[in-house]
Amino acid sequence: MAYEIVRSAASDRDLGLILDHLVNSYVALEDPLPDAFERAAQRIRSIEADMHALGRAPHQGTLRPELGPGLRHVTKNQAVFYFDVDDSDRLVRILAIFFGGQDHTRHMLMRMSSHAPDTTNEVDPPQ
Repeated sequence: MAYEIVRSAASDRDLGLILDHLVNSYVALEDPLPDAFERAAQRIRSIEADMHALGRAPHQGTLRPELGPGLRHVTKNQAVFYFDVDDSDRLVRILAIFFGGQDHTRHMLMRMSSHAPDTTNEVDPPQ
């Protein structure tokens, strides 16, 4: 039986920011706004499907103990999920979602630090 997926408020904000980023990117590539929105929404649905698949294999990914006890991350189709697993309650808690070339480790360090919370999840400029 699969673990239940629980999304944090931060991960919901992350999905909204990813949607905005994708719409803006598609419009910049000259897609009409309705087409850009539909393409972005389809991509968000794909990210959500990948997120729910974590419930079937909750212990996948890389453990990141330097960021927090039990914290893991895994990349699926350019989306990076940060999560932890509660085996006793059979839960996977999605803590953050990053996309593409973002420096997700830096963003998570900032989020986990009480001195500099990161709530923007802005896409990093190309290097």
